[in-house]
Amino acid sequence: MQHYLLLLFTILSPLSNALLSSSIPVARLVVRSRRTAVKPSRRHSSSNKNANEQEPLFPEKLNIIYDSKCSVCQWEVDYLKQRMQELAEYSNNNSSCNSHSLIRFTDLEAPDGYNESDPANGGVTYTMGMTSFHAVKPDGEILHGVPVFVEAYDIVDQGWIWEVTKWPFVGTLASWGYGMFAKVRTQLTRGSSVERLIEDHYTRRDEMIAMKKNDGGGKVCEPCDHQSKILH
Repeated sequence: MQHYLLLLFTILSPLSNALLSSSIPVARLVVRSRRTAVKPSRRHSSSNKNANEQEPLFPEKLNIIYDSKCSVCQWEVDYLKQRMQELAEYSNNNSSCNSHSLIRFTDLEAPDGYNESDPANGGVTYTMGMTSFHAVKPDGEILHGVPVFVEAYDIVDQGWIWEVTKWPFVGTLASWGYGMFAKVRTQLTRGSSVERLIEDHYTRRDEMIAMKKNDGGGKVCEPCDHQSKILH
């Protein structure tokens, strides 16, 4: 079964990383000051507002932010979408369990660009999303790494698949394995380092902002800055 292969790959990925480390250098991530680095915690909050007092950021139970150009990431998203469709069909398209009300998916490499300022994205930057799988809950809480899979599979009624990661030793091993895999993910799936992809992304965005300034003959407003489309 595909989900078992994913779990096994996550746990055993340190082995593949050890084999790759001699031929694939993983440079230290160079991030501009305006790009937020990933925090080491497995689960953290993204706002200084009281989550209990604010309106939900979106109607779904989870917003998964992913890299569609990564075959492994896209496969995972496709599986979750398939599972949601199965649930919808099983419940005869009941409005409380349709294929669009459980999880939303936000593509870091969408043709019209990734909007870092969208409240639904919880403040997750392109840099954060590329260096680790991220998801945002309706109350603004951010998950990254293995907890994303645990939460997503629980939502589609397959939480038992990742239940083993709640055991102390297995959970630690799974998080470590995922961390090692994340370091070489783009080398394996996109043929480029994550550092290079991040730098190219922001360079293209800055070029688009500069073009807008030149064409408009004036300053680009802050919302336009954040929502500038990425050239491909």
